[in-house]
Amino acid sequence: MDNNITRPTIETVLERISTMEGRLTERIDGVTERLNGLTDRFDGLTGRVDGLSERVDKLTGRFDAWEEDLNIRLDRIESVASRTRSDLLDLRVDFRDLTAQFKARQ
Repeated sequence: MDNNITRPTIETVLERISTMEGRLTERIDGVTERLNGLTDRFDGLTGRVDGLSERVDKLTGRFDAWEEDLNIRLDRIESVASRTRSDLLDLRVDFRDLTAQFKARQ
C-alpha cells in the first residue's frame, strides 16, 4: 500500500517541478528581452555620446584657434600701447624742454 500512496505524490511533485521550470523559463526569457532592450538603448546612447564627443572636439579646436587669434591681437594691442606710452613720455620731455626754453626767454 505504501507504493500506491507514494506514486501519485512523486508524479505531483514532478508536475509541480515542470510547471515551476516553465514559469522560471518564462521569467528568464522576459529578463533576457529586457536586457536586450537595455543593451540596444545603451548602444544608442553610446552612439549619441560619441557624436557629442566629436562635436566637443571640433568646438575645442575652434576655441583653441580663437584663443590663439585673440592672443595675437592682444600682443599687437600691447605693442601699440607700449609705443603710445613711449611717445607720450617723449612728448612730456619735449614739453618740459619747451617750457624751460620759454621761461628762459622771458
